[in-house]
Amino acid sequence: MITFFDMFAGVGGFRAGLERAECFRLQGFTNEQIDNLLDGSSDAQAYKQAGNAVTINVVHSIALRLKTAYEATMAATATRLEAA
Repeated sequence: MITFFDMFAGVGGFRAGLERAECFRLQGFTNEQIDNLLDGSSDAQAYKQAGNAVTINVVHSIALRLKTAYEATMAATATRLEAA
């Protein structure tokens, strides 16, 4: 018996993948943006574009963590300079 997971893993010769629009939705694009991107694009080009996109939520989260780490480092440095 082929399970749902097996379909995505390619078991039994069946391979289910994501549609082009689904790839863009996972990257955070709106339906209007997806329509513009897919207009006239080949399947291969659309999948490349979606794969090369950067998810805004991930970048935002990383930037917030970097900011927090930077501020903590600056505060620790200031404390050490005052103690010296």
